[in-house]
Amino acid sequence: MWVLGTYGPLPKKMTWRSKVVEDTVAQSQIFLLQGSARFSVTSKNLMLRSSVTSLRDNPDDAQLKDILSPDLYARWRVLKEKYIGSSNAAEKWRPIFAAQELYKKAIDKVGLEQSRGSMVIWKRSLRRPR
Repeated sequence: MWVLGTYGPLPKKMTWRSKVVEDTVAQSQIFLLQGSARFSVTSKNLMLRSSVTSLRDNPDDAQLKDILSPDLYARWRVLKEKYIGSSNAAEKWRPIFAAQELYKKAIDKVGLEQSRGSMVIWKRSLRRPR
């Protein structure tokens, strides 16, 4: 059994090629990718999405400035302006969701993408040089 480690985030336009890995995969009988989930829209899923949204938002319409310490909120505002911009949607979110949004926007703005397990590396390895 061979285990391919994954890295992330990765540069968006990176072309990752490795002859050794490609040869090993080609000689394998089975190649397993990390599992993923799909979300299809149904009325039941819409109700679930509404529940998830209510989990995302702070209770009692609290804002991050009401929850975070003043020094932490000041750090958040600087990074939020730099990477998220003028949108204030995340201000009403629980800190973990706001932090995830900041992370996602920051890696995108600096030219990276979040690795979804081996999928990003696998897609990169299949690209042929032009």
